[in-house]
Amino acid sequence: MKTAKQNKIDSYHESKPKFTEQEQQVLIQLNFGISDAWSISKQTGMLITSVRRCLTDLSDAGQIIENGTVYNAETNRNVTSYKVIHESKKQLQLF
Repeated sequence: MKTAKQNKIDSYHESKPKFTEQEQQVLIQLNFGISDAWSISKQTGMLITSVRRCLTDLSDAGQIIENGTVYNAETNRNVTSYKVIHESKKQLQLF
């Protein structure tokens, strides 16, 4: 028989978003303020295509949103920037 505490722990783990290792790395970089695919790729050593896939998957999952553009010196062009959606803003989007 499960205790109330164990039920709470189990419920938390079942409802917690599941991210791949690469998605976690992208989220960490976004939280550190590195906001574009090229910069994340350079910082983590991940392939640019892998970073873009993670950004797309995280965006589709409602975890991040596009946040305009920033200049990237490596590519000499403006690129899309992203930011993490915080829990309070996710709640507002439901209404």
